[in-house]
Amino acid sequence: MLTITKGNRNFGLTEEQFDGLVSDLRLGDETLFETIFLRQFGACMDWLKKKYKVPHEDAYDCVMWAMLRMRQCLLENKVTYGNLESYMLRMAANNFLKKQSRSREIPTEHLPESIAEEEPVFDDEMLRMLDTAWTKLGEKCQLLLKGFYYDKLELKHLSALLGDTSEANTRKRKERCLGGLRKLFFESH
Repeated sequence: MLTITKGNRNFGLTEEQFDGLVSDLRLGDETLFETIFLRQFGACMDWLKKKYKVPHEDAYDCVMWAMLRMRQCLLENKVTYGNLESYMLRMAANNFLKKQSRSREIPTEHLPESIAEEEPVFDDEMLRMLDTAWTKLGEKCQLLLKGFYYDKLELKHLSALLGDTSEANTRKRKERCLGGLRKLFFESH
């Protein structure tokens, strides 16, 4: 039975417990995540939502990414004992901030006139490749991507249309559909 000590900033683990669980993790035993990290999931999400005013869905994605990244770092021996909770919080926050900087749009009035007025560079061959990839994409993916990007429908509306149980499921489906479209596009090239 694993005993967890409160207040030591390392998920309540002693250094010996931590080292043992990391060794077990490398052998395929996921106890480290089942007993410790999942207990931290909600607290990490709450911290992110409070500190950065992150929407629930984005906080969930960032914390899940941080946990998976932390697991990978542990497997690769890139993380050692010492203030592990703060390390995971920083990874989740950095992931959110990185996503924010990528999604920030630059208003066209701040662009030089020559760039803002240029036509997009799509040749006939590229459009044909996109059309070929689109036709190979599944019907639900076509409905989802068209609804989101072209019709500007909200995820909650698309969730209802697709019969998904939550917006988070629809968002993940959208990511998979985009990945599938990208893969089909490059396969046709």
